[in-house]
Formats: sequence, structure tokens, C-alpha cells
Amino acid sequence: MSSALPDITFDTAVHFDHFDTVSELIVKRVIDICPCKTSPLDLVPMWIIKECSDVFSFLICRLANLSFSEGVFPEVFKVGHVIPLVKKPGTDVSDPANYRPVTQLNSIGKILEKLTQKQLMRHISLSPNCNNFHSAYRTMHSTETAMTKVVNDLLLAADIGCPSILLSLDISAAFDTLDHARLLQRATEVFGFTRNVYDWLGSYLSGRSSYVSVGGVYWCLLCRYKLHNRRSSRVRFGPLTVSRFSLHQSGA
Repeated sequence: MSSALPDITFDTAVHFDHFDTVSELIVKRVIDICPCKTSPLDLVPMWIIKECSDVFSFLICRLANLSFSEGVFPEVFKVGHVIPLVKKPGTDVSDPANYRPVTQLNSIGKILEKLTQKQLMRHISLSPNCNNFHSAYRTMHSTETAMTKVVNDLLLAADIGCPSILLSLDISAAFDTLDHARLLQRATEVFGFTRNVYDWLGSYLSGRSSYVSVGGVYWCLLCRYKLHNRRSSRVRFGPLTVSRFSLHQSGA
């Protein structure tokens, strides 16, 4: 009996080689739904951007379209302000293991991410290689719909007298073990990301740096994340990229 795993095959990917041009109206809608939270990295507070959305929607719209056409994510938005927060009150604050890092990013950079994510999700959702049973970060899907599907399948199997085996996997530190080079390879082979879209995603993932703020003192982390690093840098696409590119074939 052979123990070799079966090869996973995919349908021919539909090419996605350029982003659509965004309009000021689309940018304004994104600004309107953004929470009124300001990051230490913001040159302009988020509440001003929201109050003057007519002005900033024009500026951000131009910035976004230049970023899309050049296939480059601006370097200024790749810096992370990291704040260590105690996981549970009452724990030993001298133990680093009792802290969780929270990374704050530039608000305009996050608006660019939202504009990009909409187009990426639209293409991926329409791809023949998008798993129909995928629930994470998908409209009208959730842990509840996934659980309903699993329970229903178990009940149907029990009704006809078939045994069932449920295998659950918990990928530890999934966002910290994402291989960027493998992600880009899969984005091309499975979802057809090419040219400007491929370049933009590669630019977005690479060249990141961060610093830690403790008690008003900044500790610089002199690290530039390159494509071969197995780090997601805790960027906004962390959950999206892990779930879509790493786990989609498993039906997660």
C-alpha cells in the first residue's frame, strides 16, 4: 500500500495582471468606514482625514492609482510602531512571555491596503481555485457557517450508519511562519497574479521595519523583511494571505 500523498491539481488560473483604477468616491467610502483611531505614525490625525474626506480622498486616490500602476507599495508605510501589552492582568510583568506585541501602522497605508484588498478578494473569490468550503475572511461566511456545515455532515453520516473522523489542525504562530516567496509563487500559479499585481504584492511584503515603544522610549529593530523571510510582519494582510494562499486547498 503506497503512503505517498496524492498530487494536488489546480484549474488554469485566470490572470490578474493589473489593478483597476480607483475613484475618489471609492476612496471616500473607505475613509468613511475607517475607525477614528490615530496611529503614532500618522502625520495627519485620522479624525482630520475623516472630517476633510473630500480633500484627502483626492490625494489618496492619486496615491493609490500611482502605487497600483507602478506596482510599488510606498516605503513610508512599511514601518511598524510596536507596543507590548500584558496578556492577562496580574501576571509577572518582568516576564516577556506575558506580553503580546501590537503593531500600529500608518492610517493612510491601511487605507491603501483596504483598496487593494477589495480587488484581491474579488479576483480570488471568482477564481476556479477558490475553495467553496473556505469560511475565513469571506463575506457571508464565519465560524458559525463552518460549524453548521460540519455538524450537518456528521449527522447525515450518522443517519446512514457511516463512521466519521474529524481532524482539526491548529497552526501555531501561523502569521509568523508564512514563507513570502512561497506565497508569491502560489499567488501566481494558483490565482494568476502577474505583472503589476505580483510586483505590488512583493513590494508590500518586503522591506518592512519596526520599532518597539516602551514607556516612551523607542527601541529600533534594525530588520528589513525580505521575501525569503518566514515572517508576515503582522501586516494587515496577515490573516488574509495565510487563509487564502496557505490553507485554501484544505477546505479550511
